[in-house]
This record gives sequence, C-alpha cells and structure tokens, in this order.
Amino acid sequence: MSVSADPAPQTAVPMTSRAGGGRLAAVDALRLLAAAGVAAYHYLGTPTPHFWGTYDLTRTAPALHALSRYGGLGVEAFFLISGFAIRMSCWGRTPAQFAVSRIARLFPLYWTVVLVIVVVAWIARLAGQRPGAPVDLRTTLGNLTMLPGPLGLRTADGVAWTLWVEARFYLLMAVLLLIGWATGSPSTRPPRPGAGHRAGGSAPSSSRCS
Repeated sequence: MSVSADPAPQTAVPMTSRAGGGRLAAVDALRLLAAAGVAAYHYLGTPTPHFWGTYDLTRTAPALHALSRYGGLGVEAFFLISGFAIRMSCWGRTPAQFAVSRIARLFPLYWTVVLVIVVVAWIARLAGQRPGAPVDLRTTLGNLTMLPGPLGLRTADGVAWTLWVEARFYLLMAVLLLIGWATGSPSTRPPRPGAGHRAGGSAPSSSRCS
C-alpha cells in the first residue's frame, strides 16, 4: 500500500537582503563606489591644466592620476543602477502613480538646488563679480522644468545634464507601463528545490510508504 502526501507549502526565498527602510544595501554600495569614482576623476584624474595650481599630478602622482581617470566610468555605472532602480519603482503602480512618485521624489530637491544657485549667482553679480550660472528669468524657469537642454537653454548647474538622460529612462518606463510590460513585482524568486523543507522543516513534497 502506498500513500502520497499533499505537496507541502513552499516558502519563498527573499530576492536579496535590504537595508533599513526597504533600501537595497548592495545597490547603495554600488552607488557609493560610483560616486567615489566620479569624485576621484574630478579631483585627481582631471585633465584640466593647473587644476592643483603649481602641483602637477601627472608628475607628482602619475599612477594615481592615471588610475583616477577611470573614475569617469562611474557616470555609466550610475545610469546602469538607475535602470535597475527605476524598474523597481514601477512595480505595482499605474503610469499615473509612477509619474507622481518620480515627480515627488525629484523635483522638490531639484527646484531648491536651482533656486539656491540662482540666488548665489545674483549675490555674486551684485557684488560686482561675474556669476558662474545664468540668472535671467527665462533660463531659470527653463531649468526648473529639468529640460533646459531640449529647450536650448544653459543649465544652472553643469552636472544637471544627467537628469535629462534619466528623464528619458522614466519616459521609457512609463510607456512600458502603459502597454503592460512593466507591471510585475518579482519581490521573491522561485524557491529552490527542497527550500521549504530546509527553511521550515516541512516534509518533502511527496513521500511513499510501502
């Protein structure tokens, strides 16, 4: 006589560990490495002549200078990380919810930074100095849209060019949401064979007693 047991419920295995607040610790670590690489490029690997005054890094620290120039790849790393993070931000959301979440996350801080730059530039102009950022109303308003490049305007902050690149990522994901290609939420991966038995001490999926 043989008896078949019902399949035991399998416990899903978390996709990856998260830091506090639902953040992915591994992704945050990659962001830190990318930021350090970009900073190293700008301060140690920069090709700008006389950036350090009389100290020429190409002569005083040639190996460090050459190695730091690869830090510029941190920008590409940020774009790769953003692609992963933006995909996650779509999970379980409609296109409208996705748009609201991105606007609420990016624009308040971005507007604050742009306005601070413009105020500092105006103070510099009033002090008789040449401001390093455009201060006219049209350029300022164009920068507040986060689209100064497509509008043919100067950026208030030169590094803000990356935001237009990310905005196109957002647009692509919004289109994928509209056609239903980015609505899934794979918060767990399929359990490994026997994972339920190891994790919770459950019986195997089937057993036979003769």
